[in-house]
Amino acid sequence: MTLLTEFRPSFFHRIFSSDAGQRFLRFSPYFLTLKSADGSVQVSYSDLDGLEVERQFIWSRINFKLANGSQEVFGWVTNGTQEKIAQILKARSAEAKNFDDRNATNAEWIEGCTNWYLSATRGERWVTYREIDDILQEHEDRLTYLWSTDVSDLPMFKLELANHIRYMNEVKANRTGFRSKCNLEFEGQELRRYQSFFDSVLSNPLTLEQRKAVIVNEDAELVVAAAGSGKTTTIKSKVAYLVHKGMASPHQILVISFNKNVQQDLEKSLASPYPGININTFHALGLKILAEAQGQKPSLTELAESREKLGEYLDGLIKQIYEDNYAELAEFFVSYAKPYRDQFDFKSMGDYIAYVRSVGLITLNGETVKSLEELELANFFYANGVNYLYEQDYEHPVASIKRRQYKPDFYLPDYGIYIEHFAIDINGNTPPFINEKDYLESRDWKILTHQQYKTKLVQTFSREKRSGTLTGNLRRNLEQQGVIFSPLPKDQLLDKLNSSGYISELGILLGTFLNLFKGSLLSLGDLSNRLPQNDSDAARARKFIEIFGKVYQRYQEHLASSSLIDFNDMIRLAEQALDGGHELKDIKYVLIDEFQDISIGRAQFIKSLIRSTDHAKLVAVGDDWQSIYRFSGSDISVMTSFEDHFGRHEVRMLPETFRFDQMVESVASRFVLKNEAQIKKKVIAKVRDNSKSVILWHPQKESGSLLESIAQHIPVASSGKTSVLILARYNFYRDQLGIAELKAQRPDLTLTFSSVHAAKGAEADYAILVGVKSGRYSFPSEIADDPLLDLVLSAREHFEHAEERRLLYVALTRTKHAVYVVGDPSAESTFFNELIKDPDVDKSYLGRAINRRCTACQAPMAERNSQHGLFFGCSNYPICEATSRPCIACGRGFLVRYGVHICCDNPRCNKEYEACPECEDGMLVRRDGKYGAFLGCTNYSSGQCSYTRNIR
Repeated sequence: MTLLTEFRPSFFHRIFSSDAGQRFLRFSPYFLTLKSADGSVQVSYSDLDGLEVERQFIWSRINFKLANGSQEVFGWVTNGTQEKIAQILKARSAEAKNFDDRNATNAEWIEGCTNWYLSATRGERWVTYREIDDILQEHEDRLTYLWSTDVSDLPMFKLELANHIRYMNEVKANRTGFRSKCNLEFEGQELRRYQSFFDSVLSNPLTLEQRKAVIVNEDAELVVAAAGSGKTTTIKSKVAYLVHKGMASPHQILVISFNKNVQQDLEKSLASPYPGININTFHALGLKILAEAQGQKPSLTELAESREKLGEYLDGLIKQIYEDNYAELAEFFVSYAKPYRDQFDFKSMGDYIAYVRSVGLITLNGETVKSLEELELANFFYANGVNYLYEQDYEHPVASIKRRQYKPDFYLPDYGIYIEHFAIDINGNTPPFINEKDYLESRDWKILTHQQYKTKLVQTFSREKRSGTLTGNLRRNLEQQGVIFSPLPKDQLLDKLNSSGYISELGILLGTFLNLFKGSLLSLGDLSNRLPQNDSDAARARKFIEIFGKVYQRYQEHLASSSLIDFNDMIRLAEQALDGGHELKDIKYVLIDEFQDISIGRAQFIKSLIRSTDHAKLVAVGDDWQSIYRFSGSDISVMTSFEDHFGRHEVRMLPETFRFDQMVESVASRFVLKNEAQIKKKVIAKVRDNSKSVILWHPQKESGSLLESIAQHIPVASSGKTSVLILARYNFYRDQLGIAELKAQRPDLTLTFSSVHAAKGAEADYAILVGVKSGRYSFPSEIADDPLLDLVLSAREHFEHAEERRLLYVALTRTKHAVYVVGDPSAESTFFNELIKDPDVDKSYLGRAINRRCTACQAPMAERNSQHGLFFGCSNYPICEATSRPCIACGRGFLVRYGVHICCDNPRCNKEYEACPECEDGMLVRRDGKYGAFLGCTNYSSGQCSYTRNIR
């Protein structure tokens, strides 16, 4: 059926009547129109009371009777046309009745939609994405009976419907634009309406950005805060606003924090004015949901509350599993105890040494070796009862001017066999950071030496580690030469693994892995699908998963047999209860503090929680710049990719900080934003001070203790005490800094020590960050997380040291007045060197720039003392054994080579020497002989160089 049907007078009438061309009868979907020379009349089908036909011989006259008693006439139509008109009118009248019936059914809903539209456009309400979607979808579903949604097709007397359609068409044409326009209007009006409320709701008036964050009423809101911007203040104000405005009662609000301290602070502030409000940590909330769902409160295992007891339990489990699976665990400890990275993956010696130093290379026999492959070989010998010596002097003296005494990697004294392990791949290449020509020449010299002295040499290669045949090939070669392998008795090897820390190290790894695994959304089967691509990594991961599977099974059986749960079970089982139908219908708002610390598992728990409510709204407050807990499962991508987890949302920024000044802000912000993956925000410091308040510091030996020398620059408070927060990357610094002594000297100072991780949320008048240097315990940390944890952790960030960078940002932003960053000129940190380049830091307390670098690996050279006095040794010792003597003239300066000259870096000496042209390691100094004075190499006395030259 066509939407429009039109009839005109017959052909003969149009011939004989001058106005016939102006007459027509038109059927529209909702009304008919009669047009004559006098005008037109529009009649709704529901207003028709029937029609009367006056039939003539050829033509008919139709009288349309109206409900009000009047009638409209349309004549001069043929009898056939008249019958068609009657049929159409009957059909349209039936449709009109259906239309009116449906319209009456929808009248209340249409009125509600109209009120919603008017309220939204007047700025009286916040418009959510879901509201728009739901209204438009219901609009489509309810108004299927309309012939057209073109308002011009509607009868004028259906004004309410016409307006509704007009409003919906406007919303549909630009949903995002409509929402933004309405919410902008709402924001302006709401801020004016509640100005006095926001001025007085807490002790200090809220900032504009805090107010804007509070009034948002989207289904999901992400509040991105700056350090010291009042995250907790915003949450407290949100609660007050919701209750004050009548949007929620206290018992309908759920506030979730990550730790007990924050939860107690919130409860202290909110419980009294808002009785019934729900304030929980994640674990307490999970326990509460479980108790409600199961009808009783489950018991928590003591292993969850004591890291020490869990460690003891896991150590015991490992020993039990060892008894039942001796070969499997022995192989793991020998070949896979440490995470392996191929030397060929490193571009510099320094990077490689930093890695192997971070994992620790101490054998079961107690030696510190120089590579992970050497570690595997040493432990292979030990576990199989083969007596060996590591890097002992070769039995024949072969030292020369150019070579030290030869020290083969391994020697088997019971068999007179030497073993050399070479970093050579299947193509005969060395790692990129090794001088291949020199290395291969050295190898040839070693082979030739053994041939010359007729000693036995067995060679192993890095390529064998890559192919998984390192110890297998070596065993076959040695057995052919008569070496007997006598594996240590099971108990003896277990005792050694235990006393050397291998058991506890695996226990710590398993404990961390267990916690992360149970807090993730993974199953044991999933782990195998997440194996790394590298063959050696995958082999280690497979062995570990086998061990972990046994540990996990026994741990879960232990919990089940005692009807106990751990912290992860609180969340996981609570989530299952919510997904299984347990409802939290009373909850209308869910507020989460420190959202940057959330994990994938807890994000899933929140989604289940919200699904169990009647569309509760989520408010997540956090600072991605302070996301520093990946090691415990937090995943920064939940915040940086918020929409992927919680859908469309509103973002609000809290850029103003009240803690530190703009100098700290500029330095800290520039530093953290070197990682472009961080959410961009411009932090505004409310404290204005033109003095540089990030102060870089090099300790001076003559200035007394570090803290004492810095404290001299912290003014004595005119009243009360000055708080000083002493920060370090590692807790062991606490006992090395003389804090007790400084407390006695400066009773006006309140001194507090904290690791940087524990200090998040803390603040003090002054902060002192120590240990920003390179080395094993460095900042950024060089102690690598075991790659096995990647099986259960979020994907690693592409930006190098991304989390360590955020950790330094946390440290810099704990201060109100100034932060002292303490470096070490002899062990430079990449972070410290980066800060030096910032124009807004204070560098006036730095010592002279020191370029004390190892010529072998480029690591810093550190001052050391021996029975012969001061010398400089590579900070990568014992992996790198390079040493350097001090300046002969002053006995303290480090000698730096510049071309053919060697200069002392002691500013009080600055002695310059000529480099020896023969050995390139020594320098020429004046000597007296029987024929007079001459220049001789300083390496003469060690027998390494005999170069001499007459004094010109």
